[in-house]
Amino acid sequence: MAPPATRQQLADVENRIGRPLPTSLRRIYDVSDGVSPLDGNLMFEPTGVPNRAGLAEFSDRLREGNWPIPDELLMFASDGSDSNFGLWCPKGETMPDDPPVVEVGEVFEPACLALVGTRFSMFLKSRSGYYLVMDAPDEVLDVIEVPEVLREKEPNALSPFFAWADPDLPDYDPDPYRKGLDARGMARLVRRLQ
Repeated sequence: MAPPATRQQLADVENRIGRPLPTSLRRIYDVSDGVSPLDGNLMFEPTGVPNRAGLAEFSDRLREGNWPIPDELLMFASDGSDSNFGLWCPKGETMPDDPPVVEVGEVFEPACLALVGTRFSMFLKSRSGYYLVMDAPDEVLDVIEVPEVLREKEPNALSPFFAWADPDLPDYDPDPYRKGLDARGMARLVRRLQ
C-alpha cells in the first residue's frame, strides 16, 4: 500500500475537479494514495504529484484514449484488465457522500455503462466479498458479514455478491458489454433509485 494522501494532495484534486470529493472516496485516500487491493482487481488511481496527472485527470486521460466517459462520471479506479470505475456525480449537483458506481466497459461506444453499486460503499462490499472468499480467513469474512452460503472458495459469479451487498441494485448481473447503457439511460436509472 502507498502511504495516505496528504490533505494538500486531496485539496489539489478537489481544486482541479472543481468540487469536493465524496466522503466515502476520501476515506480510501486517507488510508492509501493509490491502493490496489483484492490482488489488483481494484486499482485506485493515485492523486498524482505536482505537474503529473493523477486522479483529477483520470477521466480526461480515458477520454483522450477514446473511452466514452460521460461528464457525469468521476473515474477513480480500474479492475486491472478491461474495465474502469467511476462515481456518478452530475456536475452542478451536490456531490453525494456515497454516490453510485458505474463500470465502463472497454467497448468504445456510448452504450458501455453498467451500474455496479447504488452506493460506493455497497460496491466495495460486494467486490471485496467476492475476492476475499477465495483466500481470506473466516475472521475477515466475518468482519464484512459475508453469509455462509457465499463462502465457496471458488465463486463463479459476482451476481450473488451484488444481491447480498446491494439489494437495491436493479440488476444483479450488470454487464457493460451485453447490457450497456449510454449516459442518458444511466441518468434515468440513477434518478429512479433516488
